[in-house]
Amino acid sequence: MVRGWWILILLVGLSGCALPRAGEAPEPEPLVLGNTLIDEDTLWSGQVLIDGWVKVARGVTLTIAPGTEVAFVRRDLTLDGLGDATIDVDGRLIARGTRAAPIVFRSAEASPQAGDWLEIQSNFSPEVHLQYCEIRDSAHGIHAHFTRGVIEDCIIRNNIDGTRIGNSRFVIRNNLVEHNISKGINFRDSRIEVTRNIFRHNPAGIFLFELDRDSPIHQNNFYANEYHFRLGDFFTGDVYPRDNWWGSADPGVIAARIYDSRIDDEVGTVTPAPRLAGVRGAGRATPWTSYR
Repeated sequence: MVRGWWILILLVGLSGCALPRAGEAPEPEPLVLGNTLIDEDTLWSGQVLIDGWVKVARGVTLTIAPGTEVAFVRRDLTLDGLGDATIDVDGRLIARGTRAAPIVFRSAEASPQAGDWLEIQSNFSPEVHLQYCEIRDSAHGIHAHFTRGVIEDCIIRNNIDGTRIGNSRFVIRNNLVEHNISKGINFRDSRIEVTRNIFRHNPAGIFLFELDRDSPIHQNNFYANEYHFRLGDFFTGDVYPRDNWWGSADPGVIAARIYDSRIDDEVGTVTPAPRLAGVRGAGRATPWTSYR
């Protein structure tokens, strides 16, 4: 009988350890969303778990507060090898973290992998603004069509493609783009200002799929990519990136990391006007979150 009482006292004591201390607020429960239509202006904060799709209706703004973590459950109902969970934005998406409190979009799986969730997609959106966000473990990262947007001060890593952008206008600046399985920044028929980013450890740092609207690409640091810049099979124009650091001052070394007409005579030509040293402060070189 005495032994039984001691076990009861021990269990009560252990359960009490999990309770908040006096004066402390309990941990808030995460917001769990299945297939959900957001049809009024909405603010997310804290922990958000998405198991399915979330759609932001036209004319509606989804704002995500600094410090929010958005995690996606992997379910492959389409049997294509990719997770299906997604945020689909027809309205506005404003996700502006801070250096001290970044916003994280990630897999909810215990052992996360690229492709665990699908993408943040926008179609005909008047504004997508991501700042101090980490976007990882997705298939397509930011997938935008006919959208205006800004991606700045972010980490885009461990996705299959960091972006897929078409027929859009974006500013992409001060980001770290690394360890993506296929492409870092991937776009077509768009005007993309690509400035002061770091591209490293990607098979293709920048992939220009087809057509271009005179996208300024300057003051970026490229190194340790298989190809720093790659033209797609259907791109036949010429590109003139300027004032970028290509990991070397040697023209032959730079040329070897650019996939263009020198490798495939059916595509266009990339003519860099390189700088001789790296761009200081590009890509927010001072870590603010899980750089490694």
